[in-house]
Amino acid sequence: MMPTVCIQKNKVFTTCLISIVTIICFYAVSLAKNKDKVKINYSADKLEGGEKENGEEPYKKLSGHVIFIHEDFTIYADSAQYYDQKGIVKAAGNLQMIDKEGGVMVAERVVYDVNTKIAQLRNSVSYEQDTLKFYTDELDYVVKDKKGYFRNGGTLIQDNDQISSQTGYYDEKNKLAVFSHQVELSNKEYHVACDMLRYHTNTKLAEFKGNTHIVTKEGETITTKEGGQYNTDTKDALFKKARVESEKYSLYSNLIKANQEKNQYTATGQVELVSKEHYVTITGEHGYYDYDKGVGEVLGNPLLQRIIEEDTLYMIADTFKAIQDKVHDKDDEKDHVILGYNNVKIYKSNLQAKADSMSYHSIDSTVYFYNKPIFWNYDSQITAESIRIALNNEAIEKMYMDTDAFIASVDKFDNYNQVKGREMVAQFQDNKISYIDILGNGESLYFALNDSSELVGMNYIRCSHIRIDMDNENLSKISFLVKPTGIFYPAHKIMEDEKQLFGFKWRVNEKPILEEFLLRKQVAAQKAGNKSAQKNHINSKKELN
Repeated sequence: MMPTVCIQKNKVFTTCLISIVTIICFYAVSLAKNKDKVKINYSADKLEGGEKENGEEPYKKLSGHVIFIHEDFTIYADSAQYYDQKGIVKAAGNLQMIDKEGGVMVAERVVYDVNTKIAQLRNSVSYEQDTLKFYTDELDYVVKDKKGYFRNGGTLIQDNDQISSQTGYYDEKNKLAVFSHQVELSNKEYHVACDMLRYHTNTKLAEFKGNTHIVTKEGETITTKEGGQYNTDTKDALFKKARVESEKYSLYSNLIKANQEKNQYTATGQVELVSKEHYVTITGEHGYYDYDKGVGEVLGNPLLQRIIEEDTLYMIADTFKAIQDKVHDKDDEKDHVILGYNNVKIYKSNLQAKADSMSYHSIDSTVYFYNKPIFWNYDSQITAESIRIALNNEAIEKMYMDTDAFIASVDKFDNYNQVKGREMVAQFQDNKISYIDILGNGESLYFALNDSSELVGMNYIRCSHIRIDMDNENLSKISFLVKPTGIFYPAHKIMEDEKQLFGFKWRVNEKPILEEFLLRKQVAAQKAGNKSAQKNHINSKKELN
């Protein structure tokens, strides 16, 4: 009997042991499930449980001063439905969501997923953090990343800045708002429209991407296809391949830096400054423009171009400066001035020149050349202490040669016809010299030829007023109008040391040629191309690394 009893007792023990293990495993699984379940605290004036909606799982219905607290995030509402098995909160009525940093979100309703920590806010949504306010109708807010995404229009307001777009997001951790599609930024100073904008809310730096169009309060426009950046606090800006337009001027460059408060611009790379009123274009490597002072400057191999009588006038110098609306000292008339200084050279089809410096004044439509300039008009060489050219309807009307004026030309025998005087005035007609008046202390040295173009002799005449008549740029007649005295030297008696007037120097080897001016265009284009190639090379290396 004894073995049978022992066997029965062992069976009972085994059965009990299995039951105990099963119970322990059940509780272990239950504890694991409870441990994985996200904790959320809630309270309300009234709580009802076990209700179902459209055959879905039951939910808890809360009403009156509803509060949900999940980690560092709190939801306030008038009513809510809590699906505790799925971890979903649906809340509405006087809805507010507040994070520990003080950010406040308001909406008509929200669906909050406790597991993914994503809040879907709908209808009349607003977000406030310090001085920042954001408005939209749909916002998906990722609590753990502190990022809010909008897809149906949104507007951010911070101090005087207002930014809106169709889509974008706000990153609270990195203080960054990103806007795309129909982006607009507005404040008291300007209005911006662009393809995409990144706005740093802590530094107030706005970064524009793609096509960008800006209009300032003064009416200036800034356009670029490559974007740029603008600090709405410091008013400093940077634009790539941009053009700045005002009523009277236009400035283009590969890179433009600006200060909107001071209305100042600096430009680097393929700079182009255009004076719209005077049809003047200045190109170079570097530039500067002050809107308030109306001053623009171009340097770095600058080239000036102007259309005169369907012909292009080219001018180069070390630096060009344009001054808008300069007040004239005498009668307060406004004067538009263009200055060129150091190593000025000019090329036009019928006129070339060199000078130390020059200035153009719109008040009298006159171009002034300083410090012993030298001009060439076809075969004639003209020098003086200073020279000024008067324009009429964009055509040369007169040329004034002041102090120690000297004109020389060469004939077929390499003899130099020369005229000098205290001052001279050349009258132009149809873009050609019609006649020249030599006024005061006039001297003339002229080599006479017969009808067979053979040298007859040399005339030397002194006269206080001499007139030279020209026909199609050739000398046709010389008139000695006031008390002339002179000597005629037969060809065989002309002495070599008598063939030049005092001060004569033939300088045709200094005469500018067109290629010298066109080269500046090529150099600017090559430098821009090299910089672009270097940039692409650097970007390629970055991509490889």
